[in-house]
Amino acid sequence: MVQAFGHVNLGVSDLEKMVGFYTKVLGFKDVFRLTDADGNMFGAYIMLPDGNFLEFIQRKNVSENVVPAFNAGHLCFEVDDINKQKEIIDANGIEIIFKGVIQGRDKNWQFFINDPENNKIEFMQMDPESPQRISQAALKNS
Repeated sequence: MVQAFGHVNLGVSDLEKMVGFYTKVLGFKDVFRLTDADGNMFGAYIMLPDGNFLEFIQRKNVSENVVPAFNAGHLCFEVDDINKQKEIIDANGIEIIFKGVIQGRDKNWQFFINDPENNKIEFMQMDPESPQRISQAALKNS
């Protein structure tokens, strides 16, 4: 039986640039590196504040480690203050894409950016009355 979400794997062309962005800009923690049998580093695990992980694997070419069936549209990180998160992004000179900070149809506040490898990232501040929060409360109470 599934117990929890394990990690999301992203194949990257510049491992250190991606680790730097997710640790220095977003504040996640670089917790360990992956090495092959010869000691060559090929990956990194980045831990989010809630204990979940992003796994970055260095690609040798663009098509390596890409599973077309996955077809993810974006990563989403929950924040406690959407405006404070926007200030952090603005202070780092990162462009906000799409329409800026908006309230989605699910009542949550959100905005999007691209990471250094053009993966779309959504930042979302959840409204207490959003369907996500209502579903989480129901799970806790079951």
